[in-house]
Amino acid sequence: MSVRFWPEAQEGRYTYSMPPIGPEQGYLKEIYTLTKENNRMLKRMRRSSIFWGVVKFLWWVFLLIVLPVLLYQYYIAPFVDQAQHTYQSVQQGANQVQNFQQYLTKLLHDTLARFGFGSSSSGN
Repeated sequence: MSVRFWPEAQEGRYTYSMPPIGPEQGYLKEIYTLTKENNRMLKRMRRSSIFWGVVKFLWWVFLLIVLPVLLYQYYIAPFVDQAQHTYQSVQQGANQVQNFQQYLTKLLHDTLARFGFGSSSSGN
C-alpha cells in the first residue's frame, strides 16, 4: 500500500491507492499525528538553533571586540598615558640638559676669549 500526504493536508486528508482496511486506518492516523509532531519538533529545533547561533555570535563579538576595548579604556589607558607623559618629561629634560651644555660651552669660549685664551690669541 502506498500513502501520499498532501502538503497542505489537514487531518484525515490523504490519498491512497488502496482503501485502508480495519486496523491499518488507525496506524495511518497514528503515523500522521507522529509525523506532524515530529515536524513541529524539528521546526522548534531549527528556531532554537538559529537563536542560539546568533547568541553565540554576539557573545564572541563581545569577547573579542568589546571586552578588550573596555579593558584598555579603563585599566590600561591610564598607565599608557602616564608612561607617555613620563617619556615626554624625560625627553624635555634631556633637551634642557643639551641646551644647558651648549650654553656652558659658549659661555666658556666667550670667557676665555675675553681673557685672551681663545683659539684666535693662542696662535700669537
